[in-house]
Amino acid sequence: MDANVIVAAFAGRGLCAEVFEVCLKECEIILEDDLINEIESTFQRKIKLPAEKTSSILQFILTQARIIKPNIKEKLVCRDPSDIQVLAAALETKADVIITGDEDLLILKKIGTTAIITPRQFWDLMAGRKKARQKF
Repeated sequence: MDANVIVAAFAGRGLCAEVFEVCLKECEIILEDDLINEIESTFQRKIKLPAEKTSSILQFILTQARIIKPNIKEKLVCRDPSDIQVLAAALETKADVIITGDEDLLILKKIGTTAIITPRQFWDLMAGRKKARQKF
């Protein structure tokens, strides 16, 4: 998940919150370490969340996700250079998906074997898997 999806998950009830809950239950959440700083900054600057609440949320995220500092071994190209670390993390961990609303990432559609999808696409994908399991 990118920082904006995570911030949206905690900022209000909605699709991103539901996606985050599904990820907690059924997936391994992998975050690139610079995203933690971006999440913290967004909570404090844009959402105006008090430092105590921000700290509490970050501690929760840190206990639920695997945080990595990817080694960029190949030349990665993206319209927004700040997204390169997210792409590198996905490649390094062989992630199934990157969940994002960022058009600079979504335009790529895929990096290596990692699909780059919106929260809605992830939700639909997981719902389809659940239906398939119920048939058996």
